[in-house]
Formats: sequence, structure tokens, C-alpha cells
Amino acid sequence: MRKDNRLVARASTEVHQVVNQAADLLGSTISQFLIDAAVEKATRVIEQSTKIALSQQQAELVFSLLDEPGLPNEKLLDAIEMYKKTELYDTKNRTH
Repeated sequence: MRKDNRLVARASTEVHQVVNQAADLLGSTISQFLIDAAVEKATRVIEQSTKIALSQQQAELVFSLLDEPGLPNEKLLDAIEMYKKTELYDTKNRTH
């Protein structure tokens, strides 16, 4: 892994001591300990923000709705009609 960028943080003496002790217990440097902890936390945040967890029953419902979406309701039909009146619809469906 290339070390091109620098991460800098200021911390109280107490925080520094705690992090230093934990790094020592793992046989790691403070920098490596902080990088490892930050990557672990960042990965967790990204996963929680980008993945949806469904039960088996919920997943089956989603797949069944995708397979058989049903008929459009009144609001969707109205939205389609409004879209057809827009310039965007005209440019996409214009024949050249």
C-alpha cells in the first residue's frame, strides 16, 4: 500500500495514552492502529449506508413484486402524462 496521503488528528493526552496502550498491546504503531481502526469503522459505515438487509420473507415479497409489478395506479398514470408533456420526453422520442 502506497503512503501518499497524510491523516492528521489532534487528541487529548488521555486519548493519546489509551490509543498508545492499545497499539502497544497489539504490537502496532499508533499510526497503523489508527489507520486500521479508521478503515474498519469506515467499511462498517459504508456497508450500513449502501446495503439493505431483508428477511427471507421480505426478500421473497420484493422478488414477487418485481416479477409481477401489478397495474399502474392513478398517480403513476398522471405522472406519465405529465412526463410526456415535457421537453425531455420530446427529445428522447423525436425521430430524426
